Amino acid sequence: LVYNNVDIAAWTDRWGEKQVYFDGANYGDHMCACDTDGNCYGSETFANKCNCDNTFEHEWKQDKGQITNKTALPIMAFNYGFLIYDVMEAMVHIGRLKCSGEAAYSTAPQSCRDLKMRGEQKSGLYLIEDAENNNFSMVSKCDMDGPDYNEVGEEKLGWQHFSTGPSRVSFVVWNSAIYDGPQNDTIQFDEIGVNLGKGFDTDTFTAPVNGVYEFSFSALSTGEDGHHFTIDIMV
Repeated sequence: LVYNNVDIAAWTDRWGEKQVYFDGANYGDHMCACDTDGNCYGSETFANKCNCDNTFEHEWKQDKGQITNKTALPIMAFNYGFLIYDVMEAMVHIGRLKCSGEAAYSTAPQSCRDLKMRGEQKSGLYLIEDAENNNFSMVSKCDMDGPDYNEVGEEKLGWQHFSTGPSRVSFVVWNSAIYDGPQNDTIQFDEIGVNLGKGFDTDTFTAPVNGVYEFSFSALSTGEDGHHFTIDIMV
């Protein structure tokens, strides 16, 4: 598999890169299963990490391994050569791809990672749910080219630029109790009649979409003898 520090055997991963590890997920490290088990034939003398690297004894040797690097699988091709001597031969057997377990991801995609975990492999614009804004539809630009499934490149372009988001944004609230103070305090609105777009909460309205908003407010004072009050809407 290696001769005079030159790799003569390699397999091609799903991204077209040649790999020289033949067991586990040992990216960049030439090795076989016998190296994992510490029993490569001749390793005590020649420090070889695969049985087939021992070329000092001209007899058939065998290496086995199980590739577990999910970001590299499936094996797309196997490359072997050049053969050093005319009498040298090689046989390669690639087993079936086995899948097991279940990855955790949102079935309704909320990120580019969710999309890639579902099997999407092409980079581009995708419509996903915006988990931070009541799952409204949002467009994200996904980079699916990398080998990783946990760190998937994503640029959130924002749903407000591509869809209307909530069809309407409005709220109507009031305080059902008589407010007696204290001064310089916020008024807690305990009754919500309308809250389209889910922008209002307790005493604060947060605009869920960009735009121009109009606010109106009314209050009734029951004070006498010159009593007055001031209410400010803070923006």
